[in-house]
Amino acid sequence: MLIKLKKMRKTTLIQLFGVLSLAITSCAPTYYGKTYAPTQNVDVYMDAADVKKPYTTMGTADNDIGPESMEKSQSRLMQMAQQKGADGMIIKVIEKVTGSTETTSGTTKKGDRENKHNSQTQVSNHTEKRMIATFIKYGN
Repeated sequence: MLIKLKKMRKTTLIQLFGVLSLAITSCAPTYYGKTYAPTQNVDVYMDAADVKKPYTTMGTADNDIGPESMEKSQSRLMQMAQQKGADGMIIKVIEKVTGSTETTSGTTKKGDRENKHNSQTQVSNHTEKRMIATFIKYGN
């Protein structure tokens, strides 16, 4: 009985660790592109037209905004840009519909000569916000 209880605790602990690991890594930005020596200062732009220096694109990173604030998401991308050696990053926020729910309800009233039907449909869209950053390196 004692051995079985220890096994259950170990299994529960492993499952809990797996869930926590998934939750932590799902918040981390993903990056596709080149890496250079780390930088200290990263300029932030909201549009590519705002960049006045010649630059090359290093790569792209994205991050789910989810329950965290836009500032936290931008901060995560800023840290990654510094680690990857970017001189600047161009940020864009997108929102896409990931699903929808449709709820229909209705009533029927029976009358002497005819029945009356009344129905109502409500559609709710489920959206996901993502912050996408293009990392840039100054120079040709």
